Amino acid sequence: MIAEKTHARHLVELGRIQEFFENKEVYTQLLEKSEQIPLHILMLAPEIEKNRQAYINVMFIPIDNPNIDDIQLLQLYTHLPVDYTGTMEAIAPLLVAINMNLPVGNMGFKDSSISYRYSYVVSDNSLVQQEEFLDVFQLFFNSLALFLELIDEVIAGKKTVQQAIKYIKDEYEGESI
Repeated sequence: MIAEKTHARHLVELGRIQEFFENKEVYTQLLEKSEQIPLHILMLAPEIEKNRQAYINVMFIPIDNPNIDDIQLLQLYTHLPVDYTGTMEAIAPLLVAINMNLPVGNMGFKDSSISYRYSYVVSDNSLVQQEEFLDVFQLFFNSLALFLELIDEVIAGKKTVQQAIKYIKDEYEGESI
């Protein structure tokens, strides 16, 4: 069970992170923990491409282990609906290739939506640093936009899964994104 003091600290920290985006063109909304929402969540809505928003949830993941008390896990998570009617088995090789080349996090596919998640460690003894968080967010967002475009091309039939995998190998394997 997570102490109310910890939940209160997470709410304050997420409020601080929300302030990081005040001068940026990113819609934000802080959702407080409730019966329907088990954790405080900061929703960020940057535009990926024209007319397509990504709703990225930022939240602290509880660590319910008395032996771990010097760190916190801060997670960025999104899922984006895609118009894909094929099977998971058909797209799985592409997701494996993408995940092998993502600098942070991992992508998945479930119920006609692409999910992308990254959890990183922050010190329990200090505040989340603005420059560090914004760098992590930028890396997360750029990776999402880059590979989502490739997934969209496969779903639209512009590329086969094999062509997309070859593109990833040719462009990114062994390179940093």
